[in-house]
Amino acid sequence: MNAHIDSVNEAKKIINLSLSDFVKGQLPLEHMADFPVKTIPSKFTQTGKQIKVRIFAVDERVITFTKKDSLM
Repeated sequence: MNAHIDSVNEAKKIINLSLSDFVKGQLPLEHMADFPVKTIPSKFTQTGKQIKVRIFAVDERVITFTKKDSLM
């Protein structure tokens, strides 16, 4: 599914995404690539950009997305 980048939190290493006005979630650093990365890749720092993600987990009201190719 396609999500839009709302904001980037460099300190917490999390990207906030939205599927719609009501459905929002987070893409943590460990789910941005199959291999470990230490910083947020530049292609994920443009707010408003549309990226393809998959829902990894739903905990209470927090949705965690993944961008790992092995899980897509």
